[in-house]
Amino acid sequence: MSHQTVNKEIKLSERLNLSFPYDWSNPNPDHDVFILNVLDRCYLEDIVKCINFFGLDRVKANYVNVTNEVSRKIAGRQLNNIEKAINEIIQRNAS
Repeated sequence: MSHQTVNKEIKLSERLNLSFPYDWSNPNPDHDVFILNVLDRCYLEDIVKCINFFGLDRVKANYVNVTNEVSRKIAGRQLNNIEKAINEIIQRNAS
């Protein structure tokens, strides 16, 4: 009897250990669409994990495409606070 190895591709939500399966309906979404889905849900921990993986500039670039007004306000505030925290850490480490 031969054993076949199943090469299951790990979804990005699993790989980043996010709280929600943002790629549940599409196991291989475009990364910008994926980022937009994370921003639209406004869960801070997931946004931070996306920034860690994709970079702040790319996540911020996708913010302009958030269409839900409430999500846009919340995600915008979260991104500003994350950026302030990152800059403060950089300043502390430079000292």
